[in-house]
Formats: sequence, structure tokens, C-alpha cells
Amino acid sequence: MGITMSHIQSSSIILLTINLFVLGYSLILNKIVFRSYFCLSTTFLFNILFFFFYTFIHCFVVFSDNLYRYYQNSLNINYSIHALILVTLCLLFFNIGSTLFYCRKIKYQMNFTKLKKFNPEKMFFVGFLLFVVGFVAKLINFAVLGHGNLIYYLTHYFVIQLNSASDGAGFEQYLLFLFSLIDIGVMLMLVSYIITKKYLKVVIVTIILSILISFTGRLTIIKMILEYMIIFGLYSYNFRKKIPIYFLFIFMPIIFFLVTGLGYFRDFTNNKVNFTNDYIYFFIGSNHGMRGLTDVIEHSSLFHKRYYGSSIILPILFKPIPRKIWQDKPLNTAAIYTNTMEPNAIKHGFAIAPGLCTDLYLNFGYLGTILSFMLLGYFLTLIFHILIKNFVNNIFQPFYPVLIASMNSILIFLRGEDLSLIIYKFSFPLIILCIIFVNIKIKNSEIWSENEEK
Repeated sequence: MGITMSHIQSSSIILLTINLFVLGYSLILNKIVFRSYFCLSTTFLFNILFFFFYTFIHCFVVFSDNLYRYYQNSLNINYSIHALILVTLCLLFFNIGSTLFYCRKIKYQMNFTKLKKFNPEKMFFVGFLLFVVGFVAKLINFAVLGHGNLIYYLTHYFVIQLNSASDGAGFEQYLLFLFSLIDIGVMLMLVSYIITKKYLKVVIVTIILSILISFTGRLTIIKMILEYMIIFGLYSYNFRKKIPIYFLFIFMPIIFFLVTGLGYFRDFTNNKVNFTNDYIYFFIGSNHGMRGLTDVIEHSSLFHKRYYGSSIILPILFKPIPRKIWQDKPLNTAAIYTNTMEPNAIKHGFAIAPGLCTDLYLNFGYLGTILSFMLLGYFLTLIFHILIKNFVNNIFQPFYPVLIASMNSILIFLRGEDLSLIIYKFSFPLIILCIIFVNIKIKNSEIWSENEEK
């Protein structure tokens, strides 16, 4: 046992060091391209969040003697090192893909020729209207789940969520589009304030209300705060210069107290109070991406086939159809993993999302996962550059900063969500912003164009 644990610890240190070098490379690349250490780019945010939710979590678990608690399904814990090797290769090839984009001598430009022109004050009132609609929808949802009693809902939150998932198979998922109006509305008002310096009190109140109303989702609150920081960073050079200070002394403490505090709240409403200071438990619960990846590598014989993208694409296409109507609806990776490794969770109406790496591994295997990360690095860099270029050309068009903030902040769900759910959640702000700003009747059929750099 001692030899095995020593081997795991030494291997984890070596792989952690390699990951830190890769993370450092992405930081240097961010500095060269954007002339700032502010983690504004989508690629650098992906690097740091992926590193934290996979490599760092694993190493913390190993050196805090919680290995067997957080790898509950492992019969041979050495498979966690196999999973960490794959994660390290994924991060490395993600950055290779990003670097390949910068090596190209072609620049891409997206021409939305019919973007509607919004004056800042009109933009503010559109944002306020979206916020009100989303806020009311959230209150109605709380009232329905709590049988009209908000106090009852607050004190029985976890049990209510468990029962509603068992009975209605996640009815709240179908309200997420309305709930996302809160997020988009506040960001539009924030952009309006930065441009006009008007309505500051209203913006502050709506930000506070949006955070309070999202108390049931810890990552949702962190996502919102990250969005506000990204928008300020886009418009303010002074903010970008001070971003390391803001992250260390404001953002990170807020995250810590939110996550641990709401973790205690989750257990309290489930009549299961955890008196230990196991902060990893409050950050990730008992499930995390490394555990999911380790499970499917070790127990690969239980997963009888490769899905070759079907567990990613088909669930996105058929997500709006309730499973009660179509019981044989294609399963996403979360449902496949849960059916195989955690069947008791299915009885309660829950599916455990095992993470992005597990999603790609079940679909494409080792080599396919690594190559998928390289393509992901290339195309995320491409999309970010398209948006940032258009933002620089027209900083008064709120379509771009809000979309950049939405795209970057959605990466917080790398904590454990699979690819289909990440794309599904990102589709909401994209659809809302397109409805508001983009004239559907685009006369120019060539939306994409390539121009040789001179």
C-alpha cells in the first residue's frame, strides 16, 4: 500500500509540474498576443479552469489522504494516474491547437451586416426588461416548487430538488432559457452604464438581486461575477492592469465563501450537515471530472461501444423533448455514465456529469480525445479573435462584449459538465442576443470571409 501511494504521489507531482509549464506557456502567449496578463482570452481561461478542475483537484485529493473517498469506484487506484496522463496530454494539445491558429497567415472576420444600432439608453431599458422577465420567472418557479411558501422552499431546498427531479425529470431545465434573461439583462445594463455613466444605482441593485436569486447554483453565481469582471476588463485598461489584485483579494475570496457557504446550505437542507473542513467536498461534492475519467478507463469493459459523437450531437438536437414523451431518446454521456456506474442516482432522477474528457473519451477513445482537444484549442481561439476584433472595431455595439463574457464564463462548467450540456447552456445567450441585435434577413450570403494579411 505504501509503495502504491508513493508511486501515485510522485507521478502526480511530475504530471502537475508538466501541467504548470503548459499553463505558463498559455500565460506567456496571452501576454504576447494581448499585451496583458489579464486572463481575458477564452483560451487562457480554458487552460486555468481545466487545470484547476482536473489536475489541481486530483493532486489536492492525493495529498490530503482522500484518494479512496473521491475515487469510490476504483478497484485499482493507479488508473487515476492513467487518467491524469490523458488530461495532461489534452491540455498540451489544446495549446498546440491554439498555437496553430497564431501560426496561420490568414485572418478571419465575421460580417454581421445587419446588426441593429442601439443607443446606450435604449440598450439599458432593453436589458432592464429582460432582467424583469427572467426575475419574475425565477420567483414563480420558487413559489411553485415551495408550494407558495418561500421559507419552506429555502429550508427544504435539497429535498424539493430531489423530489422534483424524480417526479418531473428536471422540469427546471426547460425554464433555463427564461432564467438566462436575468444574466443577459444585467450585462446589457452594465455595458450601458460603462458607456453613459448613468443609472449606476439601478445596475448595482439588479446585480445584487441577480446574485441573490441564483443562490441555488453556486457555479451560476461565480459565472455572473466572472462576466462582470470580463466586461469591465474589455472596456477599462486600468482594470486589466489590476486584474491579478482583483482576482487574489476580491474574486477568489468571494468564490471560497460562496462555495463553502452554499455547500453547508446544501447539506443543511438535506438534513446532512458536514462538520469537517474538507473544502474539496464543498467545491465539487463527491463527483468530479477526474473520478469520471478514471472510472471509464478502469471499467472500460462495462462501456460496450464507442459513440463517435452520437452522445454529444443527438442529445443537443433532442434536448427540448421530455423523456416522458420519448422514453428512448438518445442518452448523453452523463446518462450513459450514471446508468453504468451510479444506477442508484437514476432512481432519483439525477444524472452525474462525468466531465469533458470522459465525454470525448467515450466517444473517440485516447487518440480521438487528444485530437479533439487540439481542434477545440484552434476553434476557440478562432471564435474569440472574431469577437474581439469586431468589438475593437465597434466598442459601442453591446452584442460583442456580452457574447465574449458569456462564452468565457460558460467555461466555469468545465467543473464536470459534458460537451453537450456546455453547448446547450451557451446557446441561450447566443439565441437571445441574435434575436435582439441581428436582423435575420442577412442579404450577404457569405457570412465568413478570409483575407490574406499584408
